Amino acid sequence: MSQTHFCMDDSLPKPLRNRKLKHTLKRWISEAPVSALPDAAPVVNRDHGAAGRSPLLDEEVIAELGIEGEDLTALHCMYFDQADEQVSKLGGAIARGETITVAETAHQLKGTSATIGAARVSQIAGELEMTAQADRLAVAPRLLDSLRCGLAETRTALARH
Repeated sequence: MSQTHFCMDDSLPKPLRNRKLKHTLKRWISEAPVSALPDAAPVVNRDHGAAGRSPLLDEEVIAELGIEGEDLTALHCMYFDQADEQVSKLGGAIARGETITVAETAHQLKGTSATIGAARVSQIAGELEMTAQADRLAVAPRLLDSLRCGLAETRTALARH
C-alpha cells in the first residue's frame, strides 16, 4: 500500500504567536490528504486519570487553534503520522541507550503535542525527556509504554472531537 508522506518542517519561533501558527497550519493542511474519520459528537475530556497526570486534551489550546472540520482532521492526521514516527525512533534510541536522541526526540514530541492540545502526551514526553537528560534510561521503557497508551487514547478522543 502506497502512502504519501507529508512533513511539517517549518520553523516557528517561541513563543508561538497564534496568527503565525494558524497561517502555517492552514498552509500545511491545504497540502495534506484528508483521511475520512467517522462523524461523532465532540468530546470534552476533563479526566485527569492517575494522580499527577494531565487531562487527556487541553480544550483551550484546541479551541485557540481555530481550525474545524476537514482542516482539523488533516492536522490531526499529520500530527499522528509524525508522532508515530517519533515513538518508533524513541523505541530504537532507548534500546541502543542513546540518551541524547531520546531527549531530543521526546522534546520535539512534547512541543508538538502541547501545540495541538494533546496535553497528556506532552506531559509524558516531557517526563521521558527529563529521564534521558538525567541519564536514567532504565525507566524509559515504562514511559514509552505510557506514551503509546496516551497517544492511542488521544487519537480516539480527537477522532470524536
